[in-house]
Parts: sequence; C-alpha cells; structure tokens
Amino acid sequence: MVKIKIERKKFVIRKYKKSDEKRLLKVMNETFFRNETPEYFKWKYLDNPYGSLIIIIENDRGEIVGHMGHQIKNSLYDQKVYPLLNTCDMGIIKEYRGLGLSGKFYLLSPKTPHVRIGFPNSSAIYSYKKFDDDFNQRSRIIQLDLRIKKYNWFQRSIINFSSDAEYKINLASIDDEKKLNEFWNSKKDEYKDGVIRDYDYLKWRVFASPSNMSLYTIEYSNKIIGYFVLLIKEKAGYIVDVLILNEFMTRELFSRIEKIFIKNGASKIQIATNDVALLSILKTKKYKTTSLMNVLSYNRIERGKIFEPYLTLLDTDSL
Repeated sequence: MVKIKIERKKFVIRKYKKSDEKRLLKVMNETFFRNETPEYFKWKYLDNPYGSLIIIIENDRGEIVGHMGHQIKNSLYDQKVYPLLNTCDMGIIKEYRGLGLSGKFYLLSPKTPHVRIGFPNSSAIYSYKKFDDDFNQRSRIIQLDLRIKKYNWFQRSIINFSSDAEYKINLASIDDEKKLNEFWNSKKDEYKDGVIRDYDYLKWRVFASPSNMSLYTIEYSNKIIGYFVLLIKEKAGYIVDVLILNEFMTRELFSRIEKIFIKNGASKIQIATNDVALLSILKTKKYKTTSLMNVLSYNRIERGKIFEPYLTLLDTDSL
C-alpha cells in the first residue's frame, strides 16, 4: 500500500481484495461504458490459474476512483520462463482525471524480472508516459496487424469443395490435455518469446472462456502439427489464435483453416498476427489490413532489448 497526496487530495494505492468486487465492477462499467458481469470478472481475473494483479486507487473517503487490472501469465523469453503481466483495464473516474493519478499505478508494479504487454488506446499511451523514467526506458509501442477478408457466395463454394488433402482437422475438447501438451512440447523450441500456450493456459483461456470459442487441432500423419481457435459472431469469423509448426505453415494448410470457418457460416474472416510467415500467406490471399493495434511491450528482464512476443487476438482481452 502506498499513500500519496496530489493538490491537497489524499489517495491510497493498494492491491485488490475480495470485498472490492462489487464497487470495482460498478466503477469499471461506468468508466468503460460496458456491462461486465461478476461471472465474467471472475473468469477474467480470479479464475486465471496464474493469478492476477489488480491495483486500486481510493480517495480519502475510501471510494474507488481508479483501477488497473492485469492478468498474469507464463511467458517464454529467450527460452526461459518468466511472469508476463497482460494489462487489460486502466481507468480513472471522470471527476479525478487530470490529476496524474494514472501515472501512479507503477508504484505497485513488481520489481522482479518480468515482461508486460497491453493494448492501449491513445489516452492510455499518454498515461503510460507518466510512469517513471525506468518504465519508459524499458517499454516500447509495437504494432499488431489486424486483417480481414470477405467471401462472396462463389468464393465460399470453391473453398467448400476444395480438397482436404493430407490434413485432418478435429474439434478439440477439454479432455485433450495429452495431445495439446505434446504439441506444445514440439512447438516451444521454435517459439522464442510469448505466452506459453500449453494445455493449462488453453483450458482457462479458451475452453472456460465465456466467449464460446472452439479449438481445432490439425493432424498430419497422425501427429498434431498445429491448432487454431475459432469464434463466429454474426457471420464474422475470428481466427482468435493459431499456432502451427514452422515447416507446415503453408498456403494450402491455411486454406483448410478457412474452409472450417466457411462451413461454420462465416462470410468474412478476421485475424491479428505478427508472425512473418503467416503475414506472407495472408498477403497472397488478399487479406486487407483494417488497422494496426498498438501493443505496449515492456521488458524488466533485459534493459535495452525490446520484448517482441508472438501475438494473436487471444493475447488481447477483447474476445
């Protein structure tokens, strides 16, 4: 807990406790103009198997006036495991903006080696700049490419009648722990930096997600060589996550993934990725860039080196 004073106003900065939940949800929904439920909050932060860090700012009357929420995840960095803080929410209620409070959240940030990512809007980027000099020296804004392709009736027909070739795609279940861990153990040596996408992570982030996502495994010669996560919303298909062994990342295989989306009723497909090989395939398939998502990248492990993790929509908290 840290006590501060700004313009004769007293504030307390502390970590979240269970009794805060009802008041915090009210503040979050008012700040972000949304209707987040207690069940969603519980899944998003409290059910996370790796934990969470939620920072609260209270005024001298004990009212919550600001908050910053992080999901904690396991991450690889140069093939070593470190904690990753995924910043999901940061806000100050309207009456207390302009005091510089958003620049004080760093006072409770961990000082141990870790990495951090977030997906800030322009206001949040400005808030991060108010953090201390050490934070700003260790952080960078990188970008995640969000692309989309729309399919007319004729294109959907061609994809539906295309050959399945040698790949076998199966809808996975929460019982596929062994298969998913075997795949991760095959993939991790060519996966330099980013969230560890093993079974424990996917069990919480995908199978337990309120967003009704589906995970499909991809097999070749009776061996899992990749997976992807599907989400359909009003005929819009989202490739929420995709992870494939490098040697199998081909245009042909991606066409097979598209076929699953078309069969599930998608008339357009959206994907966010910073994978160079996949971006090359998307270019040949005429996926158009709709926007570049800002990603805050922070490295408290190695000064002077940018943390550039593997990123997809699964790393955001928007789906």
